[in-house]
Amino acid sequence: MRPSAVDALAPVAPPAAPLTSAPLLGPVDPGLSVKGIPARALAAYKSASAVKAKEGCRVPWQLVAAIGFVESGHGSFRGAAIGADGRVTPEILGPRLDGAGPFALIRDTDDGALDGDKVLDRAVGPMQFIPSTWARHGADGDGNGQRDPHNIDDAALAAGRYLCATSSRLDKPAPRIAAIYSYNRSYDYVRVVLTVAARYAGQSPAKWGVGLVPATVGSPSPSPSPSPSPAAPPPVAPSPSAKPKPAPPGLPLVPGPSPSPEPTGVPAPSAEPSPEPAPLPLLPTPLT
Repeated sequence: MRPSAVDALAPVAPPAAPLTSAPLLGPVDPGLSVKGIPARALAAYKSASAVKAKEGCRVPWQLVAAIGFVESGHGSFRGAAIGADGRVTPEILGPRLDGAGPFALIRDTDDGALDGDKVLDRAVGPMQFIPSTWARHGADGDGNGQRDPHNIDDAALAAGRYLCATSSRLDKPAPRIAAIYSYNRSYDYVRVVLTVAARYAGQSPAKWGVGLVPATVGSPSPSPSPSPSPAAPPPVAPSPSAKPKPAPPGLPLVPGPSPSPEPTGVPAPSAEPSPEPAPLPLLPTPLT
């Protein structure tokens, strides 16, 4: 990483996909702001945060939004869009988790109900959930009696639920880092999500704990977006002064002028989740 890694975070990595062998595509745009979040998605992120707050979990909406950005560009991967009812169309599907290259091998767990594949699983929806993870953490965010991973309200609340499974104090750096790491076991991913969340909050990434993220040594092991189950909190550096070492190539998704060739992982276009659904490569255009 560069000297000022705190503010010029490295590449954007997609959550939940074993894209550990993919190179980081670029730095997080320092101009990221709430203006780049579609109104329909922003409403879903804020609603998810409010619901979890009532249940006793302090999960900032900016954190949920950052994951939505990295996973699918807020449901815009490859020209997809969020309808007035919150549904994302066309549906966003990650690559088949066939164990090839950077992807984990995850055989079908839902008889193709969510991803249309009866042989292997694929991460689905704007938050790139693997079917088996959705079965455990799926939520009904719009109150219509259904849990749909392709609906931004349901997916955002499910992401909040998944993150809160690790801690109720996601307003604090250490628990926040552990929660993001459980979503996609890659420290490069954690740094990117924290940086994007900080930009949305109009604050310095340092305030969100970027300097506390353990240095990455070697390539992180592939894991799908929301991992099958929240991982145990990772060790956090004792002080923000600890400087992370250059991040090795991993699967990241950075906003770019053109969409990635194909989804690569769990929750969203970019790479796929290792232990679970992996995100797809995403963001056809930079969010500003």
